[in-house]
Amino acid sequence: MYYSAGYKDEYEQQNPYNLSKLLYLIIQHTPKKKRLVYAQNISRDAEVWKDNDDLKNYGEEIRKSFIDTVVDCASEGADIGGELGSIFGKAGEAVGKAAGAVVGTVVGVVKAIFSWL
Repeated sequence: MYYSAGYKDEYEQQNPYNLSKLLYLIIQHTPKKKRLVYAQNISRDAEVWKDNDDLKNYGEEIRKSFIDTVVDCASEGADIGGELGSIFGKAGEAVGKAAGAVVGTVVGVVKAIFSWL
């Protein structure tokens, strides 16, 4: 895989190339529960990400990966909440699943962001 971080001096400028592909491949090889740590550090400068080989929509694939991670965290939380809530019957199970999904998402995101500690 080839990429360029770009270059700029007083005489010439080379735009970054394939950086979104590089990030996509890094994210794909990172365990799902740790992927969100990248989200807080991604450059918001659209110019950095625009030039690629266009074999895939890497930006969209990156977003899907982050969403999948959040959904997995919510699912785990909902399962646990449902099990705990089922002690109180069907209504308790439903409330437990909803609350567990919210808590699972928050906990999963926090763990992912601080996984480097």
